[in-house]
Amino acid sequence: MPTNERRDARSFFGKTLPHAWAVAWRLLATLAALEFAYLTLANLTLLTPLLQKLATSGDIMVRYDWAYSLWPGRVVVRNLRVRVQDHNVQFQVAVDRGSLDVSLLELATKHFHALRLDADNVSYRMRHKVSRVGKEGPRLAAYPPIEGFSDPPLFEGPPSPPISDADYNLWDVRIEGITAHVKEVWILEYRYRGAGIARGNFHVKPARWYEVYPASLELEGGELTLGDVPVARRAYAVIDCKVDGSDAQKLSGMQPFTKIHGAVRGRFEGTNLAFLNAYLEPHAGISATGDGEIAIEARLERGVVAPGTKIELQSANVTFGNEQWRVKGASAYRLAVPPGQPGAPIELGVRAERLVVEGSKGKHSPPSLEHLDARLAVTPDVTQSLDVVSAEVAPLTLNLPDLGWISALDGDLPRLTGNAKLELEGRRDAQRRWQARAEARANSVDFKLKKVNVRGALRAETHVVSSPDGESFSFSRSRVDLFQVQLGSEGRTTAPSAVSVASDDLVVRPKDDSKRATGTVTAHADDARALLPLVVDSPVMRRIEGALLGLHALDAKAAFRMGEVSRVDLVRAQAGIAKARGAVTLTKQGPTGAFLVSTGVANLGVRLTSGETHVDLFVGDDWLDKQSGRSR
Repeated sequence: MPTNERRDARSFFGKTLPHAWAVAWRLLATLAALEFAYLTLANLTLLTPLLQKLATSGDIMVRYDWAYSLWPGRVVVRNLRVRVQDHNVQFQVAVDRGSLDVSLLELATKHFHALRLDADNVSYRMRHKVSRVGKEGPRLAAYPPIEGFSDPPLFEGPPSPPISDADYNLWDVRIEGITAHVKEVWILEYRYRGAGIARGNFHVKPARWYEVYPASLELEGGELTLGDVPVARRAYAVIDCKVDGSDAQKLSGMQPFTKIHGAVRGRFEGTNLAFLNAYLEPHAGISATGDGEIAIEARLERGVVAPGTKIELQSANVTFGNEQWRVKGASAYRLAVPPGQPGAPIELGVRAERLVVEGSKGKHSPPSLEHLDARLAVTPDVTQSLDVVSAEVAPLTLNLPDLGWISALDGDLPRLTGNAKLELEGRRDAQRRWQARAEARANSVDFKLKKVNVRGALRAETHVVSSPDGESFSFSRSRVDLFQVQLGSEGRTTAPSAVSVASDDLVVRPKDDSKRATGTVTAHADDARALLPLVVDSPVMRRIEGALLGLHALDAKAAFRMGEVSRVDLVRAQAGIAKARGAVTLTKQGPTGAFLVSTGVANLGVRLTSGETHVDLFVGDDWLDKQSGRSR
């Protein structure tokens, strides 16, 4: 390089380098000063109660033990607790340790925008407010406690009036890129404790707006409980959720579910079925025990259980019942919505090959249910009251190897011996009517009905149809056949006879006290002498009347009304040369009434007064009319 050029270069660098260094030094000093100012201001704000007070307003509370920032926008926090409520929901988030990146520019406009959040040992608790406790006491007792809120979480009057735009001064919170390692997730009555990872994004504008972008929660084998009862000792599941943007002021009750898109798939191992008691005991008066395994694959779309949903429960030792009886055995339960059918009902089903019914005291062999297969379909919208769409019980059998088991249930029941079998099936049709058929057979039956002993075999069958509103039940093709029936009292027994009773128009109205049951029955007995112990107390009179009347086969028809005051009208009855008609009224004091038994030779009158029987021999044809006049 020529000498002049070298001289010029040295002159240039000699002049510019000190200037560049000065500029760089000033820049570094400025950046250092800004960093120092940021560190001072940010950490003073974080380490003092100032930020917590600024972030706490109305139904929002923010607390933490310690927080710091070493780089603009990046904050590390310890023991963070955020508590929020609105008219419907209360929730709390607790973070042992977390770090997040915050948009500093948005803070000036009361927008808290976290671009990333990493958190460890996170606890999330959420509960829905209710109008009253009622029968939901066991569920509400398992709700998560949230510091600062009363238990149980009850609605406190109507929603607060909307905050006007002019008065609105709450923080807008948007958190994205969440990765949280959870230690507890407690939603309503269900509490999960163990390892899990939550990912997602959400946006909350208190009293105005909220939404959840795609978010997920993975449960990695922790324990899921309802109260102290394990729903799963090991829960493995992936839960995906998205909540559409929602106006908090316009949603109440179950309406928030119409904004939810959710899915869950996984399995629950080590289930204790006693968790169902929170629902069964208050509403059905029964409880459950036993172990099980649950497999679940379910989706909820805007509050509607979506097609393809399937939840299955298998148990080898489930038990249901109350203090008097319990049903025990291996069984399977299923909830499903057929795939590819939007709006299809939820199908609930239970299946068991054999269930044993326990509960009676003594050494009697217990009954058993064979081939249970029951299905129920309900509407899929969980935001509305569930309505039964259809139901069906496939033919099943109830075996009663020892009828003494029934007697042992209650000391007031008559003593029974023998064995029986009941076959039952039923369904609910499109007109919301229940239809069922039942058939029973019993052998070697022996029981006492007041002063009369009854022995023999039995066969019964009936078909029943309910009204759409369930107010009445109509029984048709109802028939009871008794074979080799022997009626006895005072140490004497009649000769065996066959008796049949049938009705085609029996109607039962459980809520109508004046006529809870009405209808007509026909009856037939091969030997009417077998029935005399029912109306005549004296064995001598029974022999005399049987001989005088020539009683053999009996055919009769009667109309009846059962209620607070019950009445039976004997339309016609004939046995041998005897014919009978009359009526009896049943009251708390006992049966009262009169029957006229006519033959071609003579008549006799049978009077029932407060449960006692009186027989008048050789009465006139107008005897019954006179008795009716006296009763008036």
